[in-house]
Amino acid sequence: MTRRNSQALGSFAMPDAPVVPKPPFDLTKGKENSCKHLFESLESTKSVWVKMMSKATAPAVGTEMRLMFIADQDQASRVGEDAKWETKLASGVLKYHGNLGEGSYTLTAGPEARLYTRRGDKDGRGAEYSALELFDGKLLTMCDRTGNCDEIKITADGTLDIVPLVDAAGLPVAFRMGDGKKDKALKVEWATKKDGVLVVGSTGKERTDDDGNVVHEGEMWVKKLAASTYEIEHVDMRSFYNALRVAARCEQGAGYMIHEGGRWSDVHGAWLFMPRKLSRERYDEVVDAAKCVNLMLTCPDPPAPDGANVAMGEYLEFCDLRGCSDFLFVPGSNDCHIFVIRTEETLEGVLSTYASVIDLEGKVLMPEAVFQTERKFEGVAEVTEAFWEALVKSAAAEGVTP
Repeated sequence: MTRRNSQALGSFAMPDAPVVPKPPFDLTKGKENSCKHLFESLESTKSVWVKMMSKATAPAVGTEMRLMFIADQDQASRVGEDAKWETKLASGVLKYHGNLGEGSYTLTAGPEARLYTRRGDKDGRGAEYSALELFDGKLLTMCDRTGNCDEIKITADGTLDIVPLVDAAGLPVAFRMGDGKKDKALKVEWATKKDGVLVVGSTGKERTDDDGNVVHEGEMWVKKLAASTYEIEHVDMRSFYNALRVAARCEQGAGYMIHEGGRWSDVHGAWLFMPRKLSRERYDEVVDAAKCVNLMLTCPDPPAPDGANVAMGEYLEFCDLRGCSDFLFVPGSNDCHIFVIRTEETLEGVLSTYASVIDLEGKVLMPEAVFQTERKFEGVAEVTEAFWEALVKSAAAEGVTP
């Protein structure tokens, strides 16, 4: 597979973000990972969101959108002692009822099917899918353990199967960390279409040791996957991610931000990120579970290194165990309505996936509610009628009815 490196995502070069001293925080305002410490920035950038919302349209009343969700069940993906792993592929119908405030949209759960792969890593992990995207006529998903890019395919009998995506040379497509020179899997967390390619990203956070020393920054690169050939280009996004962190006052060395949802909007000519976690303290694996945040950020391409042109907004309810695992722009809304899935992992290990719809100003158009329990859905995509029917048939073959 041909691979190219780049210092740009589009046509710009990204300068290194400056090192900014850690500002003081008034912890009486709320938990350190909440948005309460960003009050002035939230207020000063409200006009950006208002301007974006001025472009809003709405789907025709009664419009139904077919959504699919893919699960990352972590170690539970393993099937017995066999070298086999499974994922859950769920579905739902998002319906628009008109401009009715919190009653504007409803989500009705559809059937769920199981898909299997025999491709895991050396530690016995696999099928931990964290992104789902229709690209180049294919429904693609990516595993955050192996870095594998797989295709969810409609089989000859009309059901669904999961197979490796292969490039023009017939080789399986897999994403590797950093510049791609080392055979170490990228922890894929999000994907979006931009300029005719699929941009695939990771956490956006450097890896550190127990003392806070940086081990590597391989998850701060993104990949551009070309249509047709599926050639991979490696793009250094360290300065990009750091600009978001400077704006949110969790800059490198004084905190961190972890991404699982990012989208590019052609309508707004801007990025939208809804980080899953944020902290203004050193990373600690034990306490990290309770560092979720309800912050959304938008910026042009690229953001200013000092984060000056990054607008921020607060959405839904702050819950330190519940964060965004993916989102999509609702079709027909001119990228102004957002379908959001947030996953929650309690300290007792209970998993739940929540769904809601908001607009770019944070107005709730469908209240957040549990979509499924014992499932951690980390990827969502609108799919075609053909994929929907294949999922229904796959579920029926397992004895599951819609």
